[in-house]
Amino acid sequence: MLDLMLDVDQHAGESLLAVVEREIIGHAMYVRLGDSSEAEMAIIIEDGWQSKGVGKLLLSELAERARSRGIESFTGEVLRKNRSMLGLAAMFAETDYTMKEGLCQARMPLRTLEPTSYALRTLRHAA
Repeated sequence: MLDLMLDVDQHAGESLLAVVEREIIGHAMYVRLGDSSEAEMAIIIEDGWQSKGVGKLLLSELAERARSRGIESFTGEVLRKNRSMLGLAAMFAETDYTMKEGLCQARMPLRTLEPTSYALRTLRHAA
């Protein structure tokens, strides 16, 4: 399982794991969309570890690595009711949300990690 999660061409993407006492508690990854500077990201955190900073830590590190490889923005789909993930996406300034049929498409520019008041208002509206 570890080999599958971590076997990624680093130009095309990257994968990170959060491990506590030899147990995987989180996984975050991105895959570059073609030859563009945009990548789709995904993140999953074990239920007992949610809302404890693991997701933010993984996503921050993933964004740093992506930026160093020329990625300028992440995209991802989030269930509209997943307030925790919508909040995590808002850590990027100028995050843009598009709602459609219970799903939220988020586009997260990787220029900065500090949310703007616009992103926070959008998050409150989305949730």
